[in-house]
Amino acid sequence: MSRLLGDGGLARFKGFATQVCGPHAFDFIPVFLASMFIALGATTVAVSASEDPGIYTASAVLLSKAISVTFLVSVGNLILRVKSLSARTVLVITAYFVSSLVANAAMNLLLAAWNINLIDRQLWQILFASLFATFIYLGANWSTHAIYENLYQVRTARNILDDLSGQRSELIRSVNEGRIFVARELSLEVQSTLGSIETIESKITVSGINSGELDQLKSSLTEVTVRVSALSQRFPDSTQQTKRNLNPRQTLRYFLESVASENRYLPALMALLSLFGLGTWLGYLTDSTSILIWGSVLSLVGFVVFWLYLKILIPLIPRRMIMLRITVLEMLLLLYLFFWFLLIGFITGDNATAYGVALANAVIPFITFNAAVVLGGVLRTTQAQRSQLLAQAMALRASLKEIEELRKTEESLWKILFAGDIASSPTTASVMLRDVSLCGDQTRLAELLPNVVTIWSSVAEQLPSVGQTVSATSSKTSGRLGL
Repeated sequence: MSRLLGDGGLARFKGFATQVCGPHAFDFIPVFLASMFIALGATTVAVSASEDPGIYTASAVLLSKAISVTFLVSVGNLILRVKSLSARTVLVITAYFVSSLVANAAMNLLLAAWNINLIDRQLWQILFASLFATFIYLGANWSTHAIYENLYQVRTARNILDDLSGQRSELIRSVNEGRIFVARELSLEVQSTLGSIETIESKITVSGINSGELDQLKSSLTEVTVRVSALSQRFPDSTQQTKRNLNPRQTLRYFLESVASENRYLPALMALLSLFGLGTWLGYLTDSTSILIWGSVLSLVGFVVFWLYLKILIPLIPRRMIMLRITVLEMLLLLYLFFWFLLIGFITGDNATAYGVALANAVIPFITFNAAVVLGGVLRTTQAQRSQLLAQAMALRASLKEIEELRKTEESLWKILFAGDIASSPTTASVMLRDVSLCGDQTRLAELLPNVVTIWSSVAEQLPSVGQTVSATSSKTSGRLGL
């Protein structure tokens, strides 16, 4: 396979095969909807072509499609068990093709059982209709795969964002608990030291030198109090969450912009649906090979019209004029399908009945084209939401790294203050000064006061660096997350 396709071709084939052979290739709902789309067009023309009561012909067509759906769902469970990707791809496409042959055979059997004249179609017309059914089934399969993949990616991104938000909240809670503990302990030690200073000043005659040291100690205690108070107020609250969804107005606007945006696949889609649809539906009314000529003409006209729409008309309309773009697209669709309507009516008899059938067969592609455009808008909107969620997840990861660094820095400082050198801890300084206040010994005051001042000055010097780190980290984190 790699020799035939080359590396690039092999990668594209694997991407196509993965989509075609995914777990949703034979889901009931997309298979049913695709079959009903095929059945709607076939029913209108088959009833018109039959000389018998229309209810019997319509019932035969619909029942045959129900049989083909049952066939696809049943066979699909076996096909998806095949391990080889290439073999599974071939089997999936073959099953889609064969299901149309099964439906045709079932319809003929039902009509024969009910003694109704069979709708005579040549072999090439039956095969052409099977190709059209395969195309529709593949489109439904791809759409289902794309929707499930986008929704899965959005759910995954949301789960990642929720997990990261939980980690962030846990980290912030850990940081805040450490600060609450430190603030409580330091506040107790500060109050104890201030009480000891008041007792000393009332009991002991303080010399000039000791008086200056006490003033310096009071200044350090005041600085510590201010820093401790600010420490718990400079970081986002753990209950704050990031925005997970687009604003509803933004979502609607983006959806409309996606619907009105250039779709490079539109001309090819129009051409294929025109060729296969016209050839298949007219095959119930006439066996003339001229329908291929008319189908090719309609296909070529559709491709040229919508190619010109993309290349010339749309660039002339500013992107901000969304509703005008949508209106132009809808008007172009209506004009094109009016041409489709006239062509089918003319070929099938140029009478009221023929134009009634033509109208029904023109409405079906109109609904299909609009559904395809809306589906494209939904896919682009979910992709935008996924991108937004992933961007927020990246911002959260950066935030988590910063908060983790902050937590390590603060834990290191708390260990230095309370679990490091006991002789340099605030608790030791508070105990020493309390002992002096109780004994009232001026000599001992002169010996211990310098050490107490040094300890509290060290605490006051260390806390500001943490405060600056907190402030800087908070501003960067808040800026990223919109907090």
